[in-house]
Amino acid sequence: MAPSHDAERPPAEPVPEEPTYTGFSARLALGVGGALWFADGDTKLSRPFFLVLDLGYAVTRNVTIIARGSSWLPTDDFANEFLGAGAVYRFLAERLYVAGALGLSLTRFGTASEWRHFVQGLALEADVGQVFPLTTHTSFSVGAHFQFGTPLLGKEPDAFTSLHAGIFIAFGLR
Repeated sequence: MAPSHDAERPPAEPVPEEPTYTGFSARLALGVGGALWFADGDTKLSRPFFLVLDLGYAVTRNVTIIARGSSWLPTDDFANEFLGAGAVYRFLAERLYVAGALGLSLTRFGTASEWRHFVQGLALEADVGQVFPLTTHTSFSVGAHFQFGTPLLGKEPDAFTSLHAGIFIAFGLR
């Protein structure tokens, strides 16, 4: 029987698999911020805790397409919710990312057992964050979260303008 390799040369080492950078991703963020609501000449200031969930698919190492849902955590009977889609761009060398999503902003009124939702209007959410890898597929991040809500596509008299900014911590899977 012939040897499987030349006796004078060592056997070829197996070629390591290239890591895959595409696939499912998820990020859950918890934060605190401040919000201004402008409606009918009246202004309301809130300081909500908020939760953001991004589910997406990384199409390249730098770009992930996401579906986003966010909500203020129920601390009183007045809250803001968001449903939209967008993208995340990662600046790999600096471990920074920018996320943007366009969607509908909803206003929630009432206690948890009697929530009523109203369409505020078209809104834009954006995040800027710093990523700290934990393992090959998990990460921790901190950053800033922004939302600009408009009365476009909202239902009168519930349509109004809003501004929200906050800081967050997040856990991500990729």
